[in-house]
Amino acid sequence: IVKEPALLANDQIESGGTLQLSVVAEGAGQLKYQWRRNGFPLVGKTAPALVLPGVRGGDTGMYSAFANCSTRRHPFCRG
Repeated sequence: IVKEPALLANDQIESGGTLQLSVVAEGAGQLKYQWRRNGFPLVGKTAPALVLPGVRGGDTGMYSAFANCSTRRHPFCRG
């Protein structure tokens, strides 16, 4: 991951707002992405950008993105 999300740990999103995070990764071959919250995969969230509209208190947590390429796995965590 060569560009980390812009949202910082102390940033807040109001209830009903939209969470938007994105990463940029480099690697050999086509990259595949997987976003997670608190270590668990977010189903269907497999793009370099994560957009969660209508967030609520239950969406609070540590978000991370993984970029997979043919040679290795690169995690980036941001909370």
